[in-house]
Amino acid sequence: MMFQPSARDKRLASLRSQAISRGARVSLGSGQAQGFTRYSMPWQAKRRDRNFWRLMRKNYSHPVHLAEFWSVESTSEPDPSEREWLTQQLHALPASIGFVEAAPDGVALFWSEPAGKEELAFILQWLEVAAGR
Repeated sequence: MMFQPSARDKRLASLRSQAISRGARVSLGSGQAQGFTRYSMPWQAKRRDRNFWRLMRKNYSHPVHLAEFWSVESTSEPDPSEREWLTQQLHALPASIGFVEAAPDGVALFWSEPAGKEELAFILQWLEVAAGR
């Protein structure tokens, strides 16, 4: 007996394949990020002084959060220039993004994948800009 992929499975496979063809890495989130898919772009330039951090979108505003709703969920924080850029750019992210991460392998967005190609195109563009910083 063979299983047929559902329409949702085909849509997700198509989105992920498009992302990979544009240079992104795609993997499933784990831990706090379970239920999200991690889309990442490698850093365009290696820097020894780069901080690695993770931000989590909260459903409430707080003065210590970045851009009102983004809580630092790691032991290190974005450096001042990253904080300034993020404060301007986090508002543009769709509600389907739950986490933003700067990691040794690149910058990542954790996406719940509810939408289609237009949102994916925006996410990939955002990652490309962020990876070039």
